[in-house]
Amino acid sequence: RVRSSLLLACLLFAVSACGEDDAGAFIALDKACVAYAETLCAGRERCCDTPGRLADCETRVIDLCEPQRDALTAESALRYDGESARRALDEIDLELDACEGAPPLSRLFEGGKRAGEACSAASECASYACDGVCLDEVPADLCTL
Repeated sequence: RVRSSLLLACLLFAVSACGEDDAGAFIALDKACVAYAETLCAGRERCCDTPGRLADCETRVIDLCEPQRDALTAESALRYDGESARRALDEIDLELDACEGAPPLSRLFEGGKRAGEACSAASECASYACDGVCLDEVPADLCTL
């Protein structure tokens, strides 16, 4: 009888855990552009008069994102962490509610040079913006994605 109660308790715990989405807490690097595109384009749908063009937006953002992801990944000063990337995308999603612009992909990476530090490529900068020195983050126009 104790054994069956223990088994039932374990079964109930296992079933209750099934509803939790642990997969959403991590974004693999090879899925980062898809997740980024889904987030930005969903924000675009909320903010801009572009109904029914979600798939087109996602395709464009992914096409722009992949070379940036590769450049950011190649930088030794930057680090990609799937859990941090998930948190960054959640923050970006909230920011998009203000309809002020699309933050750069570099937000999904940790590290990078800060504004004012010397750089030779945008991928060195946390803002993904370089003009001899890292610039402040410049959000892209959300409605033209």
